[in-house]
Amino acid sequence: MDYITKIGSAVKNLFRFYALADGTSVNHEVKVGIRDIRLATEVADPSGYGSFTVEVRRVNTTNIPNTPYSSQDTDAAPDLVEVFQNVNLNPNSSRYIARVIGDRYQTVTDAGDIVVNGDYPNLSKFIRVVVDGGVANATNDKSLIPFGFRAMNSPIPMASGSVNLSATSYVTSQVVNTLFSDKNYFGFDFTNNNNLNYLAPVPTSGSTTGSNVDFYLGDVSQDAAAAYPTLTTAYSGSLQTALAAGTFTANVSYNTRKFIVGFQGGFDGARPNLPKYSGQYISSANAFGFDCSTSTSSGTKAYNKAFTLLSNTDYYDINMLSIPGIIDSKHSAVTTAARNMCETRQDTFFVMDSNALTDSITQVVTQVTSLDSNYTATYWPWVRITNPSNNVPLWVPPSVVMPGVLAFNDSVSAPWYAPAGLTRGGLTTVSDTYVNLSQAMRDTLYDARVNPIANFPNEGVVVWGQKTLQARPSALDRVSVRRLLIAVKKYIASSTRYLVFEQNTDATRLRFLSIVNPYLTQVKAQQGLFAFRVVMDQSNNTPDIIDQNILYGQLFLQPTRTAEFIILDFNIQPTGASFPE
Repeated sequence: MDYITKIGSAVKNLFRFYALADGTSVNHEVKVGIRDIRLATEVADPSGYGSFTVEVRRVNTTNIPNTPYSSQDTDAAPDLVEVFQNVNLNPNSSRYIARVIGDRYQTVTDAGDIVVNGDYPNLSKFIRVVVDGGVANATNDKSLIPFGFRAMNSPIPMASGSVNLSATSYVTSQVVNTLFSDKNYFGFDFTNNNNLNYLAPVPTSGSTTGSNVDFYLGDVSQDAAAAYPTLTTAYSGSLQTALAAGTFTANVSYNTRKFIVGFQGGFDGARPNLPKYSGQYISSANAFGFDCSTSTSSGTKAYNKAFTLLSNTDYYDINMLSIPGIIDSKHSAVTTAARNMCETRQDTFFVMDSNALTDSITQVVTQVTSLDSNYTATYWPWVRITNPSNNVPLWVPPSVVMPGVLAFNDSVSAPWYAPAGLTRGGLTTVSDTYVNLSQAMRDTLYDARVNPIANFPNEGVVVWGQKTLQARPSALDRVSVRRLLIAVKKYIASSTRYLVFEQNTDATRLRFLSIVNPYLTQVKAQQGLFAFRVVMDQSNNTPDIIDQNILYGQLFLQPTRTAEFIILDFNIQPTGASFPE
């Protein structure tokens, strides 16, 4: 939404705010107000620029269903989340709006390259600003200051240029229910339910403003009230003209100079009119609106672009990947790309959903038979949780709840402990499993490298396995061991990066050993390792290695195994028998 002023009768765009989030849900989350509008002559600004305050407020959710948060924001009791006071349009000022709020954003090329746009880091957690190119020029008109905003586009494209929605209504008076209050904001009327239709996705083509008009505070007459002089002359032209004409008087509060507007547009990755299937209704061609049925489908391409982005280990530090709604039996092109990305990074663990809700155990076993990856684990069956948005029970794939299990495991123990069992594998947010697995069913799944989710009558729903999808038996066929190596690699890589480009001498090698040995000793003390040995000396840093500018180290680790099967032998002894020590 472009914020504007007027020079005479000509409208001039000044800047535009964007939400940092890309989706349309943010339109129902926050709105932006402008207040405390002052010319430079009023604040004695030596630079010759005026100032104003930008505030980010919550949107009142009273009449907005299915919102993930709750707010009762009103003008009388605003729900403020951020305030940026006394900003201006002077590019050389420390209070320049782009410098104070931030204007950076990233774009990703088809090749996965990250391009950073903008000059100033984002200090706001919700918005960024783009100043109009002409305004950003320091030689421009210093009297420019925001005093309104452009007309909203219709979310319904009409070839005739009209809209079949009620035109946007604006607040043009500070009198509400016959009572005057200078707390009331001019501008977009968030109390009008029809207006809320404009907080919606906007078509990329064919969208027009229709019968909507720009809002300009200079066209609004001030209200007559006991606390203010009677003002009957509307503002005209720019704010500077309005002040010079005497529309404002010395005893008129600055609280008359404020207005507010919301966001519209945004893109959730699928057409707004496309049904978005979730849960048990997910299909190959529709997973939350994404078509991932083939390797060339639009949804598959979108996920591949995301994986290409996440493959940049320098920029994105992650240790787990979960993509709920993407199922290997329906979207194998996506799950294959996800596994490849994790194996290429070598520091990320993938929690994968293998099958749909109603698939049988035979289908589950068949699905994973050909898969082989110690960076991936899969769980079954689906579980039932309560949908937080409407308090209705909902079947979800295991990848929805497993990240919580892994996080709990790490918070009470460490990554090298098994995220399973009654101690660390409980699913407290789960009320039921789609299939109540028997012992034989759990054994069948575990032999096939699928981790069962058991529903014990007296213990609740529990993760009852910790195998990876590695086919060959070894230490790496366990989740705890793979996550141990991920944790060790991340720590050593981050702690020793300062040794890069140092002299390849004994002193540098000793620095490496002084970092790695104490850490591995700590891991051993926390029962992550039985034993370890680190070698970085002249035996492996030979002259030919040094001549290649390589500092070479070797880590030998003996990970601790978990007790997954407890075998007890009972021997019945006759009366009077003695028990040997």
